[in-house]
Amino acid sequence: MPRSQEKLARALIQNDYDQDICQLHPDFYCLNLRTRQEFAWEHFGMMDDPEYAARATEKIGLYAENGFFPGKNLIITMETSAKPLSSKLLKSVIQTYLK
Repeated sequence: MPRSQEKLARALIQNDYDQDICQLHPDFYCLNLRTRQEFAWEHFGMMDDPEYAARATEKIGLYAENGFFPGKNLIITMETSAKPLSSKLLKSVIQTYLK
């Protein structure tokens, strides 16, 4: 890591600016190139598993506690084995938030 990045990382850690962000690991970070708005994108792919669904609910709450809200700066997609993510829905989400 370059020296200036190390310096920045230490400053963030010392001032607790990175503490909550480190708990969040979305599947993707996306940028709307037209508006320059950033989005975290979380895909929940096993929602028919009750334990997974419970953890997903907790994770959505954690996002909200850290300023990420569905429809504002958080994109959420989900699927079950009976209802997989469709290409049509994926295109619609991309068109809505990233075009």
